[in-house]
Amino acid sequence: MPRIRTIKPSFFKSEDVSVLPFRARLTWIGLWTHCDDQGRTKDNARLIKGDVWPLDDVSLRDIEEDLAVLAANGRIIRYEVAGVRYLEVVNWHDHQKISKPSPSRIPGPEAGTPVDASPVEPPTWRLDPDEAASAQVSGPSRNAPGRLPEDSPNPPGGKGREKEGKGREGTRARGHTGPEPAAEPPAQS
Repeated sequence: MPRIRTIKPSFFKSEDVSVLPFRARLTWIGLWTHCDDQGRTKDNARLIKGDVWPLDDVSLRDIEEDLAVLAANGRIIRYEVAGVRYLEVVNWHDHQKISKPSPSRIPGPEAGTPVDASPVEPPTWRLDPDEAASAQVSGPSRNAPGRLPEDSPNPPGGKGREKEGKGREGTRARGHTGPEPAAEPPAQS
């Protein structure tokens, strides 16, 4: 869950920060709101995009590049514990003073193994050739879209539940027992 965090004015005057590309700087600041109270989060570009770049035209590949730049510049540590990738913001407690911090549910980097700082290739979301072949429709459909066969148990004649004057209309307002509201407000004298 995103959290309210602070940015010190010295951030904008830092020569170390100024060497980072603009987008990587914003991703880094965004991570502060995305991370837990110990500066840790899952190393997952999709989750980071959802919190940090939800409305911007920033791709998963862009976020991975930013994370790689931040790791290469010592701003984050990327690590893996039990097959799950995490990251931690370096010097978190120098950047953030949290009055009532919650303990992290994420193991720290000391419990894991460092991960290469290079970007993780995001999934392409394409079917592999075997899946694509099995997903193809075999032959044309017997019926045109939106049409039911004549022998269908639900013919399009309206012989289902939608009989005139009956049905479930108004069932949500059963608790209303007062008078019906007036169509027009009463005239003032």
